[in-house]
Amino acid sequence: MQHGTLTLFNRTTEEILIEAAHGLTPEQTRHAREGGAAALSRVELRRSFRVHSPLAHPLRTPRERVLIVAGRGDRIVPPTHPAALWSHWGEPAIHWFSGSHLAPFGRGRIVNAIGKHLTSLGIL
Repeated sequence: MQHGTLTLFNRTTEEILIEAAHGLTPEQTRHAREGGAAALSRVELRRSFRVHSPLAHPLRTPRERVLIVAGRGDRIVPPTHPAALWSHWGEPAIHWFSGSHLAPFGRGRIVNAIGKHLTSLGIL
């Protein structure tokens, strides 16, 4: 991969959420922040994220042993992501809860769903 920077920001507030630089001088980083040309192409970004994307890998655990837990209001991991994972992994068990990554409403129901799944596997 070429040297570059990746900046994720909120377009409404222009607040920088994440910034990662790889092999850039301070001047190059400043240029990228000030709206210079993109340091990494979309293809390069996809390649770099593919390494750790579960959608790039087959499920290695038997499907009946998998439980995906996902929040309907999650803004860190949007609902489309666990839905894509569920489909990619052959539709294993999935438990949807109201709330988000940081505020899982109905936490007791989440714990119960996990407990029921582990019991069905003979783990609990």
